[in-house]
Amino acid sequence: MKAEKKLKSPTEKIQETKYVEDRNKNLIRQATQEIYNKGNYSHIDEIVSSDFVIHSLNPNKEIHGPEGAKKNLLSLCVLHFPTFNLRS
Repeated sequence: MKAEKKLKSPTEKIQETKYVEDRNKNLIRQATQEIYNKGNYSHIDEIVSSDFVIHSLNPNKEIHGPEGAKKNLLSLCVLHFPTFNLRS
């Protein structure tokens, strides 16, 4: 016999959504501070999955995984905009 799945109340759904939103905001703040402002590129390994892809019309320019994200970030921000800083 299958256990019935308990339906969440509207209040529970709102609380769950708020929790996820707050968690995502904190993740972005932390990533902004660590990666962009402090230059701690090892933090990318913690937040970018191995199956991460930024697609491009040119398949040779697609970005894959944490290493691709690091290279892209370095070329876009650090080399071209050395004083780049974000505020959260």
